[in-house]
Amino acid sequence: MRSKEDFTTRARIRDAALARFGQDGIAKSTLRAVAADAGVSAPLVVHHFGSKAGLMEACDQFVLELVQHKFTITEGASPEAPPISALGDLLRQVGPMQRYLAQAFRENTPGAARIFEIVVDRTEDYLDRMQENGEVVPSDDNRARAATMITWHLGFVVLGDHLAAAIGEKSIYDLEAQMRAGRQIIDIYSRGLFTDPRWVGVTERIVEDIRKDGER
Repeated sequence: MRSKEDFTTRARIRDAALARFGQDGIAKSTLRAVAADAGVSAPLVVHHFGSKAGLMEACDQFVLELVQHKFTITEGASPEAPPISALGDLLRQVGPMQRYLAQAFRENTPGAARIFEIVVDRTEDYLDRMQENGEVVPSDDNRARAATMITWHLGFVVLGDHLAAAIGEKSIYDLEAQMRAGRQIIDIYSRGLFTDPRWVGVTERIVEDIRKDGER
């Protein structure tokens, strides 16, 4: 049976790993560097996690639990707090967590894939319910809609530095930068972008022409 101190030490190492992985990248980080950041020895890291892969799995599980917790809180809530906000809340956490997620998605870790799948599944369910209630513009492919929305949101994490530079902000982790970008997302979601509805028809015709060319 583990003591309370064991769990505290384990959490400290995990938090140090989140920060180190987010700063240097998961592949480039070493257990020795994580141990130094946590103020413990490298053998103690191995004692708690077995290997670097085990430590990375613990970080992934920690993030997954946070995502699941956010969804539990918002599941069935009002439109003011839809399940997609679970990912939004998580991504707005300034610091190691956001940087870790950015690296995980850049390096395509198994944990990143699980997070993406879970969030898309939940968002698709929520869109289905909203569509049934007449709260969103109907779609015949909510799966693709959900996946596209999540990919868009994750772009803030992976391309955050470029986004901040493009809008003249110092860092995407600054509140002002996130508010400016966030307002644009809400505006596009709620009011749309094009004033001419014929864009939808144009897109459908292009897709149909491509399909016909492929059948020739």
